[in-house]
Amino acid sequence: MEDATVTGCDSTLFIEVQFYPPAIGIYNPTICEGGSIVYKGLTFDEDTPAGQINLGPVSQNGCDSIVNVNVNFFGPVEGTYEETLCFGDSVVIQGTVYNEANPTGTEFFPNGGANLCDSTVFVNLSFTTNITEFINPVLCSG
Repeated sequence: MEDATVTGCDSTLFIEVQFYPPAIGIYNPTICEGGSIVYKGLTFDEDTPAGQINLGPVSQNGCDSIVNVNVNFFGPVEGTYEETLCFGDSVVIQGTVYNEANPTGTEFFPNGGANLCDSTVFVNLSFTTNITEFINPVLCSG
């Protein structure tokens, strides 16, 4: 059967199809260095910080929806604790005693830094020397 008009002549029909673009969203979370996040079943971390997820036909017009994921990371949280103590004094940090015999060290605080990220504190103590003074008074007899 051939396409024909009412008069029996051939006809040409032009069809123009338009398509809705996919709905595109952006998800840019910031997490702790060394951490990971699971979004819609996919894991994003420092090895895979970005990706595109097709959510399927969930937009208003029934077309696919796409989310562009780009994970950012907080930098390392590090600090230094430097103090000059008197000879014989000590300081205790997280149960570790720092004194003349143990003046330096590194303390790790899980979830203790800014944004609840892990933090590291470098301990560096110095000590004043004992002051020794000789007193040799001259006294009157009696």
